[in-house]
Amino acid sequence: METFRACADPEDDIFLERAYAAKADYLATGNLRHFPDSWKNTRIVSPRWLLDRLEAEKPKGTSSPER
Repeated sequence: METFRACADPEDDIFLERAYAAKADYLATGNLRHFPDSWKNTRIVSPRWLLDRLEAEKPKGTSSPER
């Protein structure tokens, strides 16, 4: 696996490595300030942004499961 050094906190680089290996479109983190805005083809986003995006992409007429 490729090793990267791109995060403000070097211990966070492993998440970029995994996202790159998985060819992930998004990497959700609650710690955006330690990450670049994007890395290779992966966009770094907040969990709220990702949940909102997934909700917006749901087919019409479906609802979220009750909690």
